[in-house]
Amino acid sequence: MIKDKARELAEAIVGSKEYLEYKTARKALEKDEENYEILEDIRQRQWEIQLDVLLGKDIIMADHEEIDEIYTSLADNDKVNQFLMAEYRFTKILTEVQNILLDSLETSKNKNDDVTLH
Repeated sequence: MIKDKARELAEAIVGSKEYLEYKTARKALEKDEENYEILEDIRQRQWEIQLDVLLGKDIIMADHEEIDEIYTSLADNDKVNQFLMAEYRFTKILTEVQNILLDSLETSKNKNDDVTLH
């Protein structure tokens, strides 16, 4: 039953306006190889910086500034901007679903804390 509900949720997500817009924007951006590659390189660099932060390494402010400058220049590109906005809206939906699940689990856990097993 749980797996069936998960499949229903997946189908609803795949059929959502947010996902369809994200998928369309991603395909359009992938055709623009130069900007797609720049965006992927920036994201890789961001992951590296975040990992360094988690590992307690010193982060150079110039790294953040460089990424901000590149994002600013890419935001002027319609395809990149459309993709980033579509991605934001889609990930927002996924985050909301995750929060609903976590809230339900936490609520269920709290209710079960009151139950005494004999």
